[in-house]
Parts: sequence; structure tokens; C-alpha cells
Amino acid sequence: MKAAYIFLFVLGLAMLIVALSLAGRSAAILWRGQRAVGEVVRMQKDAGSASSSTTYAPILRYRTKDGRTLEAAGPPESFPQYGLGDRVPLHFSRSKPSQIRLDTFDGLWTPAVASGIIALLFAGVGGVIWWSERGAQAPTLVGAVFLLIGLPLLIGGVASAAGQGLLFGQGKRATGRVMNAEGLAWKLFKTSGESRELPAVIRYRTEDEREIEFTTPTINAAYLPKEAQVELVYRRDRPFAAAVLGFQAFWLTSLILSGAGLLMALIGWGSLRYGGKKRKIWRQ
Repeated sequence: MKAAYIFLFVLGLAMLIVALSLAGRSAAILWRGQRAVGEVVRMQKDAGSASSSTTYAPILRYRTKDGRTLEAAGPPESFPQYGLGDRVPLHFSRSKPSQIRLDTFDGLWTPAVASGIIALLFAGVGGVIWWSERGAQAPTLVGAVFLLIGLPLLIGGVASAAGQGLLFGQGKRATGRVMNAEGLAWKLFKTSGESRELPAVIRYRTEDEREIEFTTPTINAAYLPKEAQVELVYRRDRPFAAAVLGFQAFWLTSLILSGAGLLMALIGWGSLRYGGKKRKIWRQ
């Protein structure tokens, strides 16, 4: 068991180094690099991905201050948030202009935050094993595990709700139409022997009369019949990052994450706080 928690501690430390490195690169580009506005000129399919999880990366064309025109790939996504012709703010390195970060929280900080959470999970599991070897009581160990899982879920849920709140408050409203029948509730089909859930495609017009199509995650598509009209909200600078208005489509995921995280964190805290005392009371 000693080797197990040492391994997990080392793995957690390695992931923490990766997280700090990613955050450092983003910070360097943000503070020492240059800002530009790129235009999506094409979408590049990830050739290395399986057909059941195909991703697409926007190829951005932008101009440096010295007049050079460059192209670089943005982050690949299963549900692209940008389309051809979209103008996307970005930052690029002065020394390596082809090294870019999109000027969004996701583009700058999400990889570092995700790596940091994984690092804390590995280190936390290693700590639980080490704690158990030192004779910690079962309620204490259960509480530590629940707290370890609940806190990241709670943080993720709150962050998701905050992002949806900003979109709801600052976004523009529009009416869209569901375009594909395959987006109906959880329909599956076989692709290379693997089941895949199909997203719905929704078409709408922006306030400047641009026609936009975007995909929704299947949990949002479950109740959208073909040709139905839906109310939605979108960002002016990212019209493909739109969301269908409604409790299930807009808030349910954030509520589930934050609620489950809060419940697990409270159970964990209670076990850590009162678990040992209860055992003492029963012994008396």
C-alpha cells in the first residue's frame, strides 16, 4: 500500500507541474504577447480521432502588427462553437506567432484548471490511502473520499452556472428552428461498432441577419421535435456558442453538478467532523 500512495502522490505532483506549465504559458501569451482578431477560414477534422468522437478545430487567419498574415488551429471540439467567417479574438506569442490562445476563459485557463483538478484528485486519493495506513477510522476515510469528489463537482457546477448566467444576462435573444429529425430523444446508431448519440441542429438568424447553425448536446435535444421553433440566446462575438432557453436545456446540468457536489461535500464534512465522535458515543 505504501507504494500505491507514493505513486499517486508522484502522479499528482506531475499533473500539478503540467497545470502550472499550462497556466504559465497562457499567462505569458496574455501579458507579453500580442492581441489580434482572427477569422475562421475552414474547419479541420481531427484525423486521429475515432468516428464516434470526431472533433473539429477552427483554422484562424490573423494578421500581426508587422503585417504578416498567419494561420493557426484553435482547440478541437466535438460541438464546434465557431463557423466559417466568424471573427475570433485571440492572443499569440511574439516569439512564436503560430502559438495562439483564444481570448476566452476556456481558451486561456480551462486546460490548466482541469489538469490542476486531476492533480488534486490523485494527491487526495494518495492522502486517503496514507491516512488509512495510519489507522484512520472508516467514517473518516469515507468522509475524505466524499469531500474529495464533492468539491470538484461543486466548483464545476458553480462555474457552469456562472457562465450560463453571463450568457443569459448579456446574450442576445433569437428564435431558431430544429433542422434534423435525428436529434430526437437519445436515438442511437452504430458507427464502427460503437453507439453514438446524435445532437440536434438548430438554425437561426442573428441581429445582423447572419444565418447560423449550431449543435446542442443530446441532453438538450431530447425534447426537441423536428421543425420546432425554440427560443435561444447567443453571444454576439460567438454566435455558434448559443443555448436553447428553458430550465432543462439551460440550467439542469449546472444544477445537477452543483447539487450533487454540495451533497457529497456535506456528507464528507459531516463524516470527518462527527464520524469519530459517534463511534466513541456508541462505545460508551
